[in-house]
Amino acid sequence: MKIKLISYPDFSPFEKIKEIEGKPLQVMIESSETELIKYLTSNGFECKRHCYCPEFTKTDLKDKLQSDHPIHYFSSEDSIYQKCCQLLYQHYIEISRPVSPYTADYETFLENVPTDSGFYSLDINDRVDNVIFTEKNEIAYVASSDKETCSVFYQSVLKCIFSKYDQTFFEADEETDWCAMTLLHLFNYDYQKSFNTYIYK
Repeated sequence: MKIKLISYPDFSPFEKIKEIEGKPLQVMIESSETELIKYLTSNGFECKRHCYCPEFTKTDLKDKLQSDHPIHYFSSEDSIYQKCCQLLYQHYIEISRPVSPYTADYETFLENVPTDSGFYSLDINDRVDNVIFTEKNEIAYVASSDKETCSVFYQSVLKCIFSKYDQTFFEADEETDWCAMTLLHLFNYDYQKSFNTYIYK
């Protein structure tokens, strides 16, 4: 159900709407909509996720990219592609759980991955431990199983991206996606600008 409030009533309609829908209500809204946010939070909505959608150039980096962490390019034609997708799938299940759990199986997930190329790294046992899916200069997805090497992996990938493009962009969810936030923290950014998810239970 999609609802557009033309004006804000003195009463709360949300409990009745939730009864009709039979599930918690979810609203996604830009942080600049302060009046609507005030109305929602005063009527039982809680902010569960801040999503940042930055665009960066090399000059936005906090520090010079120093990493020479080994990275490898992949495409959907490579045998390693499935390993990269499996790491991404497990990460996606993990980060979606707190707000809206992802329940589709792996094959369905694979059909919806919008990009078929990117970069990965391997741990000492030759297992994929970090992956970034890219579409030209867009960082579409990130996933990692290793917090120790995640940041240096990103720096190596950014070196590659900025050698070809002037700009890159991606999304990062503050409360749920530590991988994307690790990437975001490499840049100077105004954290007041976000696209937020509010839940009414």
